[in-house]
Parts: sequence; C-alpha cells; structure tokens
Amino acid sequence: MRAPDGRVSVAPPLFLDDLVEAARRWSLSTAELQLDLKVPAEAITNAILDQFARDIGPVRSLFSLSGTDPRALRRLRSAVPSLGVTASCSKRLWGADTASEFERRLEAVLADSDGVELIWVNHRVLQAATGAGFDLVRSAHERGVGVDTGTIDAGGEHSEAAMDLALSAGVDRITTNSPCALAARVSEQAPAAVRSTVAAS
Repeated sequence: MRAPDGRVSVAPPLFLDDLVEAARRWSLSTAELQLDLKVPAEAITNAILDQFARDIGPVRSLFSLSGTDPRALRRLRSAVPSLGVTASCSKRLWGADTASEFERRLEAVLADSDGVELIWVNHRVLQAATGAGFDLVRSAHERGVGVDTGTIDAGGEHSEAAMDLALSAGVDRITTNSPCALAARVSEQAPAAVRSTVAAS
C-alpha cells in the first residue's frame, strides 16, 4: 500500500473485517462504505460467500457493492441480498454517438444488472451522452436507477466543467478523491439546488 506520493505506507492494508470493525466502532449512520469488486465471478468461492455474509450481513446498511462484472456482482450479492449495488458501466456506454445508441446500451446494462440501484459513469461519458442529445440521468431515473459520476477532483483538469455538468444533469452522487474540497465548492456554487452526495473513491 502506497501513499499519494508513491512512497510505501507504514500503515498496514485494510481487510474486510477491519472495515466492519471500524464501521461498528464509529457507529456510522450517514456514511456508506462502498466495496468495489475487482475479481471475476469464478474467483468467488462458496467459502468467500459464507465469510462475506458473516462479515457484512449484520452491518449491511453501512455498505454497498460496486463493480463492472454483472455476474460477479450477482454472485456476491446473493450472500447479502439487501446490499445496495452500483454497476460501473462506462466501458459499455463509451463509443455511442447517438441518443438512440446510448439508450440501447443503457437498457442492455440494466438488463444485465439485476437489482442495481446506481450506475457509475465516467464524467466524460456523461458529457458525450449530453452532447449526443441523450439525457442519461433522466433516462436512468425513469427506469428506477440513480447515477453516480466521477471521478471529479477539486482542482483537477476540467473539474469545474465536469462538476457543472453533473449538477445540472441532476446526478445522484459524485465520486471524488477530494470529498471535502469538492463539497465546499458545491456548497459555494449551488447551495440551494444541490441534492447530490459526494462519495470518496
């Protein structure tokens, strides 16, 4: 595990049981710990499912699950059926150049992602959809799904334009590596209109 400057961190890596213990210790009520799944469905054994259910089941309201592989998400969620799920679908939407193509691809994503509550799209995908005349957020909302976009970091290249687009589009969440700084900017620019939350990636 490395620090932002690339140096090896003196802190040990966190494991799932460490996160569960921290969540219990701090009695979190307004925070959500998002577990981003990086392995394929084949790597999730029955033993892993049993352990996941034991660890996450009692604190399921504090956690959510995200990833790019619909089969892996379904398999892991089967251990804790009420766990919230975010499907990362930028790769499947990227490259569409018409509103009808964006809509077709979005429908395919949702058809593969049973029980998904949010989709995550890169802010450039949101920009491309808007440029093609496709209201991605409204279309997702009509299908009962929220939209998370990112990664938008305060001070990053094109961050101001990306944030303005995200807010005007009405996204449900913004993913960032600088949550405090971005939240301050959001409060300054649109204190009355903002309904989004800011998620640390």
